[in-house]
Amino acid sequence: MRTHAAILLLLITVPVAAAETPSAVASPQGLFEFRSDPWINLHHFLYHWSRAHEAREQKLWGRVRLDQVDVSVDLGDQRTAWDAASRDYLEFVDRSFNGGKGMRQIKVTISEGPEHWPDHAPFRQLKKVMPIYLEHWWPRHDRKNRELMDLLQPLLESHELAVADDVAAGYESRWPDEPIDVRVSYYTNWAGAYTSWGPNLIMMASSRQDMFGPYGLEILFHEAGHTAPLGEKVRPLSLAAAEAAGVDEGEVWHALLFHITGEAVRSALGSGFVPYAENFGLWERDNWKGLHPPIRGAFDAHSGLDDRLNAIHRARAKAGQREWTPEEQAVIDALKKGPMGIESDFDAWAGGYADDWTYWRVGEEDVRLRHEHMALVREFIDAGNRPTSFDLEPVDVIVRAEVALVRLIATEGLQEADGGERVVRYASAAMLVREDGQWKMLATNIVYLD
Repeated sequence: MRTHAAILLLLITVPVAAAETPSAVASPQGLFEFRSDPWINLHHFLYHWSRAHEAREQKLWGRVRLDQVDVSVDLGDQRTAWDAASRDYLEFVDRSFNGGKGMRQIKVTISEGPEHWPDHAPFRQLKKVMPIYLEHWWPRHDRKNRELMDLLQPLLESHELAVADDVAAGYESRWPDEPIDVRVSYYTNWAGAYTSWGPNLIMMASSRQDMFGPYGLEILFHEAGHTAPLGEKVRPLSLAAAEAAGVDEGEVWHALLFHITGEAVRSALGSGFVPYAENFGLWERDNWKGLHPPIRGAFDAHSGLDDRLNAIHRARAKAGQREWTPEEQAVIDALKKGPMGIESDFDAWAGGYADDWTYWRVGEEDVRLRHEHMALVREFIDAGNRPTSFDLEPVDVIVRAEVALVRLIATEGLQEADGGERVVRYASAAMLVREDGQWKMLATNIVYLD
């Protein structure tokens, strides 16, 4: 009986022990530390599996598609446990995959290793299904992760220092004192890479073929631009320059990260290299169309980051915003404050919404009614979260008598209860109605862009 019990204990404990956080593989110059971490991989995989199997999430923009070879695995008797975990996991984590206090804290805690985890539901779920993941999916995912890590090493051996110096010079900043933690995960998010900070943590997807080669090098350094202290001054300087020029910031700061990193990698690899934003059409997207020429012009004519940003935003202002009629401008004015001041006068903010206002997020099955949405917002604010900035980019405005239709892009800066900061960018189509001379929101449709 003791022998049988010992064998059973071995079967239970070995898989989880095998999933311990792996040792780091340092980049040649020590700026990065790479890991193929089974726990982070399981987190992403289980998260996207759960979303893919939620019927009402099937049309959600940006959902990561799982490989057919992963979806078609025969789990046999383990199917019930896996399906139960996948259903529950979505309830435990923040739906906003890249941002949000809850999701960020989960990822940071996971990266610390299971020995440091609190006894909370999401971590119990990960431990419960890790043996299933190790048996059926991890060997392939880990092999691909290590292929990407191995491919990046010679590129870094040749170019890490040169690209790092050019990037730091472009941001007028310095690299972090400690190596940046890079977790290679077979799945990450829709973009294939993203960064959390506090602490700095980069995720790169080995399922994305564009990561295997020079673009993997560029994306690695681009993501480093999202870490502190390296890239932390770019957005505040861009916001100040945009305000001085009288234009919305328009996510110029993020475009600048692509430009600076792309040119640094081009300088290292040679003029035949086409940076990521050019090759994949980022400069042709609606929010950045026409932005690359003034960025290039500013970098050619100016040497300081502040001067370059001022020149970019002045050029945008000179190019001109559409001339709005007084009626159209009145509608824009009703929207441009956004949520600013909500924490000090919630009722004044809520008064800008008609009693029968509705909210719908693209991909969701149900429309949210006014009282439901206001309760959620009040709970969010009462928890200690605050809006810190709001930029509105009206695309077009149509006014017909007492009704207006608006298409817009908005960027909100948020300070969370734990002191962390994040930026939320979304596109919206809104209907407003004029009541007693005041424009009020009647319906809002929204899609998140990041």
